[in-house]
Amino acid sequence: MRRSSSGTGLTRVPVIAENPAQRACAARVARGYNVPLGVTADDTSVALIWRDGALELLLRGRREKPLRVDFVDGALSHRWRFGGGAGRQLSGAIGIRRGRRPAVLDATGGFGQDAFLLAALGCQVTVIERSPVMAALLDDGLRRAKESKVAELVERIRLVHTDARSFVESCKELPPVVYLDPMFPTRTGSALPGFPMLGLRAVVGDDEDAPELLELSLAVARRVVVKRPAGGCSLGTRRPDFQANGKTARFDVYLNPAATEQV
Repeated sequence: MRRSSSGTGLTRVPVIAENPAQRACAARVARGYNVPLGVTADDTSVALIWRDGALELLLRGRREKPLRVDFVDGALSHRWRFGGGAGRQLSGAIGIRRGRRPAVLDATGGFGQDAFLLAALGCQVTVIERSPVMAALLDDGLRRAKESKVAELVERIRLVHTDARSFVESCKELPPVVYLDPMFPTRTGSALPGFPMLGLRAVVGDDEDAPELLELSLAVARRVVVKRPAGGCSLGTRRPDFQANGKTARFDVYLNPAATEQV
């Protein structure tokens, strides 16, 4: 869910261990994603913390529990098992139909919810995440999921920690569908985003370059799907070919005229 290609997100968030016995695990994350290995979170507002066999995002001063990518339990697993609208607007926007499950490039990985749902619908999904913090959390979530009841499902997901624009420009064989879920505009008033989204914004910032990524994707993909807030403006200047509308969000769908017959 939320990353384009370059932006204002934090890159030097330290990773710490809850206790000395888990410091080796924290050190592997630090080496793998080029983030600092910290000692304590007491002197930082945002940190990655390794505890109870999982990597979590800790926001100091918040009453909520630290955030982790969880494909096995909780709301995401419930949506997968019982539907909850997961296969309706999204599947229609992506172009899923009987006998057809297109490969998808999710260029804005975030917490991976939409990538998971697309994989649950049968798509092979390549997830791009530029933020080292979010990529580390995604990687850990996938690791735990591969040891669980959803192991076969998450095998359809491939994570790539890189800049999405560079990936799109250099990829010799791009998946036919590109999915973008750039950070929604900041809301004010009573309808504020939930804690996970506040945590995501604290780490990755705003997707100011999302319109540029859309233009790059439109030039090479058969279909580009952009998630936007319901009632919000479209991304960029081009008008979508069609939209799939939900209660809180919609999917703007752009078709490549040169490949319309293949979509």
